[in-house]
Amino acid sequence: MRVRCPNCGSESRLPANANVRSHQGSSSPDGLLPCLWSPDVALDPKHRPQVPGAPSSTVRKDWRKYPQEAHLLDIERCRYRRLTEDEIAIIQGFPPDWGKGIGLTPRERIAGLGNAVPPPLSAALFRALSLTLGDDLRTAAEICAGFGGLALGAHHALQVDAVALVEFWEAAVRVLRTVRAWKPACVHLADVKTFDWDALADRVDVLSGGPPCQPWSQAGHAKGASDERDLLGEMPRLVTRLRPRAFIFENVPGLMSPTHRPYLERLTQELRAAGGYGVAVGLVQAADYGVPQRRKRLILVGIKDRPTGAAHDFFDRLYQLRTHADPSKALPPGLRPWVTLEAAIPGWRSVSGWRRWLDASAQPSHLTMNDQNKQDGPGAGTSSQKPAERRVPAMGLVWPGRDHAIEWRDSSWTVVPKIDNLASEVAPLMPLTPRGRPALDP
Repeated sequence: MRVRCPNCGSESRLPANANVRSHQGSSSPDGLLPCLWSPDVALDPKHRPQVPGAPSSTVRKDWRKYPQEAHLLDIERCRYRRLTEDEIAIIQGFPPDWGKGIGLTPRERIAGLGNAVPPPLSAALFRALSLTLGDDLRTAAEICAGFGGLALGAHHALQVDAVALVEFWEAAVRVLRTVRAWKPACVHLADVKTFDWDALADRVDVLSGGPPCQPWSQAGHAKGASDERDLLGEMPRLVTRLRPRAFIFENVPGLMSPTHRPYLERLTQELRAAGGYGVAVGLVQAADYGVPQRRKRLILVGIKDRPTGAAHDFFDRLYQLRTHADPSKALPPGLRPWVTLEAAIPGWRSVSGWRRWLDASAQPSHLTMNDQNKQDGPGAGTSSQKPAERRVPAMGLVWPGRDHAIEWRDSSWTVVPKIDNLASEVAPLMPLTPRGRPALDP
């Protein structure tokens, strides 16, 4: 039996004696503990374990809750385990000990890492901005600084001096104050809305930040501007007060969905009017910059006293700074394939905590079309079989992407694109040209 990941095209072969049903009871003869998931949970297409031969799917704050995608599947040995905190740090582009040894709980550390901007992506953003401006960037202030991914990338790329890192979560502030790349005194435990920004007016080259993405993401219920966590709407006022040379804000692609498009268009216009900024919006893929993770993000950039074309040039520069590309497509000259988990974590097999995966020979021979019960985590029981008008063979080990579904067509299971309004994570507001430049302004 072969297992293919539809997101990246990687394929691996299961051993002939592989099982697909979870083992119940004590450990198996090979010493592995039993699988905690029922087959319908383990094979849930929306939550699939990671595979070593591909980049990770998007790391999320909720990986602290033990969802299936926070686990690693060793297909050859038919086993799986939870990813460690250090491994999740590596997947996000941080050193493995980031946030370690300062009293954070494992869940706090995973939550902070899951919300962070990968430093390699941040480094590319700041390099592209410096190239667009034509000179060095010396100072930066950051809102919603979190675990410091944006600031760390800026430091690595250009030795940018952080003059203020403002964060409301005490656990993240503890992490920021241990980093040698900036002075502890520049880290502030404060609310962005009430912090005294006036003292920094005209002293900041770049204002950056990743305001809470939950108002615009499906996982956060996508309430948009009505969500009390929305801080993007505060950015035009903050830009007016600080008057930075440029700003970079990071968020989820859900901001480009048809539901939230009017908000993004209004925000862009307000930012342009905040002091003569050329503003543009685009999507970037973190895996293109060496991060071992498929993490698509929206970038909102503005440059003071420059036309909108200058902001478009930023995306051209950013596109040219790519180091990697999707291996399922023809690789452009000079680019390497996306970094896989096994390349980023060479010792992944030697970590303890493995459990037995599922066994195809033991899986029920039929699934019913009506048996669609959702399971919400390890330990959930199997659902009882419901009467159905039609029976189809079990679909085996298949993980479609978020924008795809599995349908029974022409006597076989087929991965097909979803076409309903809720299925697509991104409905591009500004399609990118082959060079990466936004095709039009919002």
